[in-house]
Amino acid sequence: MAKTTNSIPQACQQIEVSDGCDGTWHDISGQVNIYELPEEVVATGSVPVMKSDTHVLGTGPKEPITAVFTIVYTEAVGEAMELAWDTWNTEGCNKLFCVRVTPGGGNVGDKQWYVGENNTTDPAYLAAMTPPNGDASEGTPTIATFSVFGNYTRDTQTS
Repeated sequence: MAKTTNSIPQACQQIEVSDGCDGTWHDISGQVNIYELPEEVVATGSVPVMKSDTHVLGTGPKEPITAVFTIVYTEAVGEAMELAWDTWNTEGCNKLFCVRVTPGGGNVGDKQWYVGENNTTDPAYLAAMTPPNGDASEGTPTIATFSVFGNYTRDTQTS
């Protein structure tokens, strides 16, 4: 098989969030330093049966994942930290927060990976926040993290 010539640079990806999972997407690409979309697995199981040396196998639904985003800490309205913090401070248990990642950069036809897509059929939730830390010996920008809990979906960007 021939070696691919279609690789996608990691630094050119587009990352967006939808606070409230309401379909309004905010581009936070310029504030994301690192993100990790973990392996999604299917629930599996097995049961031994009589007169057999193998199990009967079964599968179930896909288990949700927790995606972690490391961001540059800012205090600007509409940027990643403020969007996440506003959701985190929402009273009650409904901390809807969806994320979509477009590895190709956000062009028409690029594949998009969602953690949660909307607030009715496929929500995701802000699951954790880590405020910024400091180190007086460092000159690098301050960072913070947030985590989103939900299931993956994949689609093609159309606009």
